[in-house]
Amino acid sequence: QLVDYLEGRGVLADPGLWHIPSAPAVLTESARRVGHLSFSHSTYVSPYEPEDSVPGARRYAEYTRNETVHAWLLRQQRPAPWVVCVHGAGMGDPFADMVVFRAASLHAGGFNVAIPVLPHHGPRGAGRFSMAFPNEDPAMNLHGAAQAIADVRALLAYIDARGERAVLFGLSLGGYVAAAVAALEPTLAGIVV
Repeated sequence: QLVDYLEGRGVLADPGLWHIPSAPAVLTESARRVGHLSFSHSTYVSPYEPEDSVPGARRYAEYTRNETVHAWLLRQQRPAPWVVCVHGAGMGDPFADMVVFRAASLHAGGFNVAIPVLPHHGPRGAGRFSMAFPNEDPAMNLHGAAQAIADVRALLAYIDARGERAVLFGLSLGGYVAAAVAALEPTLAGIVV
């Protein structure tokens, strides 16, 4: 049913039909601290809203609340390039994410750092270090990946609107998301997966 739906709408031949460009994220920020590191806990509205007619859309929306994207940000005092780090499955905790991506070192090197939390992970999930995406349900995985791609693109649009460049850095599941985003965003300065 899901494959037929996507094929009937031309998405399998042209995935860009499914992944519509996101408007720049409007961030709400609050100061936080993890260990010795101060960072901004940012939130913004996810641009992903599939119609109810899309197979699995209702089930996906009811599993957990994913309308709000959370992101951990380390900013420079002046305009600077960004490293947008896309985490792996089971992550989405600020301490673990900052350590795995060596965010403090990237920041000390002169970069702005952003780590958006993927759908159904961290504060968007069922609990700390738990996840509902990816799993064995193809519809859940389609919607999770599509929402992750849209959420990252909204953050990139925010960065672009500031006149700054961005590189994507993806690990594991984040590598998949980063590669998919790179295929849709020709203005990226680079990608590391």
